[in-house]
Amino acid sequence: MIVYCCGRKIKILDGTHTQTVNIYSKNNKHGEYDFIIRMHGPQNFVKDYEIDGKFLSIIDLIDYLKEKHGGIVEKYNYGSQSQHASPHPQSSQNPQISKSSPSFGSSNYTGVNDITGIHGVTGVTDDSATINNTASTNSINSANIANSTVNNSVNSGPKKENNFKNDEWLKFAVPEVENIINEFLKKFIKYPYLHRVEHSIHCELYNMLECSQKFNQHLIFNHTSIKQIHKEWPEYIPRQNKIRGKFDLAILSPENLKEYSLGDYLQGRIEAPIVIEIGLNYKMKHFLEDLAKLSNSNVYMGYLIHLARKEMVDNDSAIESQLLQIRDRFQNIKAGYVRHNYNSVRYKLLNENEIKTTGGSLKCQETIPK
Repeated sequence: MIVYCCGRKIKILDGTHTQTVNIYSKNNKHGEYDFIIRMHGPQNFVKDYEIDGKFLSIIDLIDYLKEKHGGIVEKYNYGSQSQHASPHPQSSQNPQISKSSPSFGSSNYTGVNDITGIHGVTGVTDDSATINNTASTNSINSANIANSTVNNSVNSGPKKENNFKNDEWLKFAVPEVENIINEFLKKFIKYPYLHRVEHSIHCELYNMLECSQKFNQHLIFNHTSIKQIHKEWPEYIPRQNKIRGKFDLAILSPENLKEYSLGDYLQGRIEAPIVIEIGLNYKMKHFLEDLAKLSNSNVYMGYLIHLARKEMVDNDSAIESQLLQIRDRFQNIKAGYVRHNYNSVRYKLLNENEIKTTGGSLKCQETIPK
């Protein structure tokens, strides 16, 4: 598969266990690669839409492949100097590059193995080079979900122009979505057992969104019709060491479809500007994973909804602390919260700065929101 970045052709080749991203030289001559980066394990494979036109420089692309996909740099040629090494010196702070990789300087290793048969082209096979198991193990860092979620900036994804900055439709869609989500939260405050399982709760919010005239239209797309609201929409940017996950709900913008094909739609490769994650009776780990999913894909507007019934036991104060931090740390993510206790209900609507208590024998800070 061929994509383009910074004026260069980039060949992506998938094998059974590893993948290579082969960056052509500046003249884009067939078979000449300045950079080769290898990913180990299908869960770390990069998708074409993550690369194609998304980066301001090749170095940014290489850093992204290392940080987000556990990439190992097998060939690096910047300027006139060519070497099979890393663009950065080896250090304990950069475990992505391993000294236990093959001897790239030896005469019997070129870094490029030409084969025919992968995607019908001749290029670099991703399974042809024998990489030391220790190197591949060390190159993939285990993700600390809490740290990566809370401490990383909202722009932790690839450096790309925001596709939605001139989207007039979103100026009206975002307030409508937030009003509907707040009504959804109020309904859960009053009727926590209206639905037995989380998937039914997803359907409830889906139906509420579709009742809005802004979201119930059929969009004309590639000579057919599609809906704006979708369930289980794939992540735009997969998380490191994770199989590509799915957002619970996503809303497509009618102004952002022209550049995409029907194949992109069927594969979920269209970037959805509005996405929603909902959790029912989950503990802190799942809450942080949902937050990581939203922040990693650098969504235009993401909503994290955490619901808990009275039978659920967890560290509520820790979750509430994280909830209140989201507003300050992420400009593009908002959180809604309802926690039923035996004597009260704790809740926070999307644009509120504090968690309120209502009902039961506890002192009431607020009545049930109207």
